[in-house]
Amino acid sequence: MMLEARNIDIDYGTGLILEEVQFAVRAGEFVAVIGANGAGKTSLLRALNGTVETARGEVLLEGKELGSYSRAQISKKIAVVAQENETKFPMTVREFVLAGRFAHGGPFGWETEDDLRIADRCLELCRLEGFSDRIMNELSGGERQRVLLSRAFATEAGILLLDEPTNNLDLSNQALILKLVKKRCETCGSSALVITHDLNLAAEFADRALMLKSGRIVADGAPEDVLTESNISKVFNMNVLRDRNPRSGRVRLTPLF
Repeated sequence: MMLEARNIDIDYGTGLILEEVQFAVRAGEFVAVIGANGAGKTSLLRALNGTVETARGEVLLEGKELGSYSRAQISKKIAVVAQENETKFPMTVREFVLAGRFAHGGPFGWETEDDLRIADRCLELCRLEGFSDRIMNELSGGERQRVLLSRAFATEAGILLLDEPTNNLDLSNQALILKLVKKRCETCGSSALVITHDLNLAAEFADRALMLKSGRIVADGAPEDVLTESNISKVFNMNVLRDRNPRSGRVRLTPLF
């Protein structure tokens, strides 16, 4: 399954937030979206999910314009994990994950045995065995992020759009979340577009990095080709020491203050 942006612009009425953005995400690919605050990263994900209209250009899903799909059809093909996902009323973890099956529901909206099986399997994949009856608002940050990811997996969508899924998590949970996403891409052929501010996580897990500055793509390619000292200086206005992780061989970056 492929998701493609063709020369898209986004304008909220105060000037262009994104300008002439063009790229494609292919099946099995893990793409990290990086850039400073205000670069247009979240707006890009919203455009790719059809929740923000483009001022120019088009978004294509499997070769068809995104606007030609219904919201239910998009929900079956694209799963989103947004930054803010507060539950407004008490809900168990299992109920929350089952909500990811809504687009697959029958005419009466009741969950089927298949829905329950898929929800439980996704909880297990995200290491949440025994959490089914826990209340969402009582979970820790790391537990909650894993539940959000479990619900995204339960949609069985081929494309995952994640907006800073590791934000405010400890090192262990940051790595776990991205390992789960990476494994999903490798084993199920899913594709993932993940916004992250952690350049080392992007270097370690992503197959490809997309670097934005002021609403434009300034670099797109393998992490080691994108995460250069020159690009980081230009986009983040800071200097880094670049070497390699001795264990994985991936690019490693150390800020120079």
